[in-house]
Amino acid sequence: MAARIGRGFSVTPLTARLVVVALRHYADGLAAEIGTHAHPYQVRLWGSRGELVAELAVCNDLNAARGAFDAASSANPRQLVTLGQQARILCESGPRPLQPAEEKVLMLPPPIAQPVQLADTVMKHHRPPRQER
Repeated sequence: MAARIGRGFSVTPLTARLVVVALRHYADGLAAEIGTHAHPYQVRLWGSRGELVAELAVCNDLNAARGAFDAASSANPRQLVTLGQQARILCESGPRPLQPAEEKVLMLPPPIAQPVQLADTVMKHHRPPRQER
């Protein structure tokens, strides 16, 4: 077997086509597997205006990603550090990024409508009971 390795190998044209098809099929399966499972966790460092400064760690394992996040957040206490899984943010530490005023308005809860006061005679039975002291 060792002697054959030094000599190389040869295939017929028909076999070469089959080898190429098999290698392409293997490469497509491998690329699909790498694409779906490649480094799902990222630790990112963000600037004060919400821009991405650096991607500090990329991990396949959640425990390793949490360790990298803890180390990065303790090393950068005044900057926003996030642990994410693709587009989902799992953890964040540090100050919040600055937001434009129009975005802050959109994030406010809707105003609470005041209940309408009806006549006392009609709603007398709905009043809460008085608590005696």
